[in-house]
Amino acid sequence: MVECVQMKVLIIQLARMGDIIQTLPLIMRLREHRNAHVTLLCIGEFSDVLRPTRLVNRFFKISASDAHEICHRQNYDRLYRLLSHPYFEESYDLVINLTHDFMSALLSGKIRSGEKTGLIREKDSDPLGYIPDKWGKYLFSVVRNRKANSFNLVDIHIGMGKIPHEPVKRFLDTDVKAKSRVEKLLRHFKVSTPLVGIHLGASRSQRVWPLEHFVKLAELLVKEVKTHVVITGAGTGEIDNARKFMELYRQRNPNGQNEVTNLAGKTTVLELAALLEKMQLFIACDTGPLHMAAGAGTPTVGLYMATAFPGETAPYGDGHIVITPVEKCYPCREPSKIPSCDFRCKYHITPEKVLEICSTVLEGKRDELLRSKNLGENKIRVMISRFLSNGTLCYTPLTPRRDSLFARQVAERYMWEGVLGLEPDWNLLNFSNPDVCLNELMTRIGILQNMKTVPEETAESMDTLTTSNAIPLELQGNLIYLASLLDKKTITSLKTYLTLYQLQLHNHHLSIEISRIWHELKQDLDNAIAGCGRALRWLTQSSRYA
Repeated sequence: MVECVQMKVLIIQLARMGDIIQTLPLIMRLREHRNAHVTLLCIGEFSDVLRPTRLVNRFFKISASDAHEICHRQNYDRLYRLLSHPYFEESYDLVINLTHDFMSALLSGKIRSGEKTGLIREKDSDPLGYIPDKWGKYLFSVVRNRKANSFNLVDIHIGMGKIPHEPVKRFLDTDVKAKSRVEKLLRHFKVSTPLVGIHLGASRSQRVWPLEHFVKLAELLVKEVKTHVVITGAGTGEIDNARKFMELYRQRNPNGQNEVTNLAGKTTVLELAALLEKMQLFIACDTGPLHMAAGAGTPTVGLYMATAFPGETAPYGDGHIVITPVEKCYPCREPSKIPSCDFRCKYHITPEKVLEICSTVLEGKRDELLRSKNLGENKIRVMISRFLSNGTLCYTPLTPRRDSLFARQVAERYMWEGVLGLEPDWNLLNFSNPDVCLNELMTRIGILQNMKTVPEETAESMDTLTTSNAIPLELQGNLIYLASLLDKKTITSLKTYLTLYQLQLHNHHLSIEISRIWHELKQDLDNAIAGCGRALRWLTQSSRYA
């Protein structure tokens, strides 16, 4: 039996706890498929939750303040001190940069590796950097058009790891000692089952559901579904919010205090994971504990509003539910620049509607019953997660035929699946408006067909040059011209994708390298056309849409 050669991988992940948890499926897949030895550069305060998984071979931990100093204040002295550590003087087979800023890009650029994905800067003087891999380019491409994206961040990370996508049931192991302490804590507070958790906070205040809504939801869960509710939280702000929650709950329910327990500030990170594992349901806004609960295998209901959008950061796993508002401005990109914005979208999601969804989940029912209740209405969208046949996760609407936004997302997804090398799952068309999807696919094919002649002609011209030839000015400007063709078109993500190719060309000077990049772009456009074409043929030939 031939033993698989161990692959050395360095992952740069200097974001918050939720992002670290969303990195776990990537590490699992690297260990399974590449026999990888994984070194993880991360923020120490958020790393404890990974310890029970035993997936990371080596940690390099820096403090949150050091990460802020390097990544946000762009302290080059701190960065080069970091680079002097022996871990970063080694050579790797693959470096994956999951921290999307220019200082982490410089760190990635300075480390020796056979292959790199994510943003890279090779010189201090390089103001922008470049992205060599398709999944990394895709991630940066959808930032300015988030509504078009339906790929979960976890799947994008796995793609950046150059490994196959596969469904996952749970990916966060919990600590044995922490489980024991949580058992004692629940006995002490006489917590009964079914147990439902509510987390009141989020990383940004605009993403937080109103406190009075959380209180009303807890009342309804206790009275209508007969659950015990546990409030979770950490840090001064969340502990203070939990105290206010309990005060308001007691005022409104003077005779019913024992069925709601405040455990905010009473658990460590490892104990919180063990507590979440014991819950029958966890309800939260877009925050680290929501991803922790999903990783531990607990069903979740995510409340996404303001700048939080489930397209990228919804909980990873099968059967999770997210609720979002329906507003033209959602998700908001820069709310501070909209004077009239009062985050009214928060109030579209009502406690009564959340209760209806939660009670269905607690009954053990899923898509069928949820869909039959017609929970989606004009002011909210309700979506449920499912793994597709290609191993990626997608959230599909519970009111499919009325959901034009999802139809556009499906057309966009089929286009990008062609580029990213994924086999399509035609079942997605069952959840989208067929007329809208058909129109979106035809529009994309027309635009792409018009564009593809530019990289074809440029690649052919580049092939005639020798290494020593100067690159003609008209060829240098072709990518700018290509992007201009999209100025008045709707495929914003594709325009940004072309810009990322422009950055890649800027970082290569040999004509043979530039020719290779143009050939790659030509192939990407051909694959995008093929992706849309396959979907269009399936849609028009299928009897169910005839």
